[in-house]
Order: sequence, then structure tokens, then C-alpha cells
Amino acid sequence: LCQVRERADEFDVIHFHLSHFVHFPFFEHMAGRTVTTPHGRLDYVDLAPAYKRFPRFPMISISHSQKRGLPDANWLATIHHGIPVDAYQPTYNPSAEEPYLAFLGRLSRDKRPDRAIEIARSSGLKLKLAAKIGDDDRAY
Repeated sequence: LCQVRERADEFDVIHFHLSHFVHFPFFEHMAGRTVTTPHGRLDYVDLAPAYKRFPRFPMISISHSQKRGLPDANWLATIHHGIPVDAYQPTYNPSAEEPYLAFLGRLSRDKRPDRAIEIARSSGLKLKLAAKIGDDDRAY
């Protein structure tokens, strides 16, 4: 963050992709030239005091439900993760020797890996999971 701040005048906008807001105090003098996209849930930690203290920081959510965790934040827009649905066509006749389903995401209740397991069981296909497990999701 120190290096970014030292070079801040070289950029029109500085886009932070952080799930925490440690940069707020360092960039308060230029909050209007920043945007922050938090990647993760905002409802399980009490972040409201940070937003009351630093209300000028523009925010971009990754989903409408994410904004519910901090309804008073300075939300500019929602930009969903993902790809256009017409960019890839599903393969109904897999050419792999052993076809499988894939789940790529966070292992948490809100990402619903249990649905992937149900689909794999009902289809008779092997399931491959690649996922991050956050400390808050270990019990799940």
C-alpha cells in the first residue's frame, strides 16, 4: 500500500480488490479517485464503523446480496462475476475417458456445493471440487 500511495499521482483511478479496508486511512485524501471491490461476504463482520468513519470511498459490489451486509456504504454499481452465458456451450457428449462435473468456488453454505454433490449423485458422474475454505466456513 505504501508503494501504491507513493505512485498514486501516476494513475487516474486506483482500484482496490480487498475484502478488508485497511487502505481507507492511507487513501482518505484521494477517496474520490479510488474504487473498492470487496470479494467476499460483508455480513459476518461488523464493518459499519469503518464506513461511518470513511463514507467517501466508492464501492463496487459483486452481487446485490453482498450490498445487504453494508447497506449504507457508497455503492456505485454491481458488477457480477462470471461470463456471458452464450460464451461457452455445455458438452452433452463428453469426450473425456471418464466424464465428470466440476465445482469451482468457495466451500460455504452460500455457494451451495451441496447442490453440486446432489447433481453428481443423480447423474452418476464423478465430481471434482476445487475450492477455497475460509476460516468462517470450516465448520460447514
